[in-house]
Amino acid sequence: MNMFEIGKTYRLKMLEGDEHSDSYYTVKRTDLPLLMVSQPRRSIVIKTPSTVFISAELDDPEAREAAHNAFFDSLVENEKNRLNSYEG
Repeated sequence: MNMFEIGKTYRLKMLEGDEHSDSYYTVKRTDLPLLMVSQPRRSIVIKTPSTVFISAELDDPEAREAAHNAFFDSLVENEKNRLNSYEG
């Protein structure tokens, strides 16, 4: 069984120099251990056993949007609390 589904988007964590990077890629082809993925205007082939490849997580756009909204809601709430503390 293949852990990657063609056409699905994954958040790939990879090592770039001394830093970790997270990027979203859509799987175009799998021929394990090789994985062909793309972003707009960029396609790459990843050798999954490589030390550069750290992990992959299936992207859930709804969960990502909910987390994004919750983060900004908390900022707004914190700002309201800060302003209320000055008024009281």
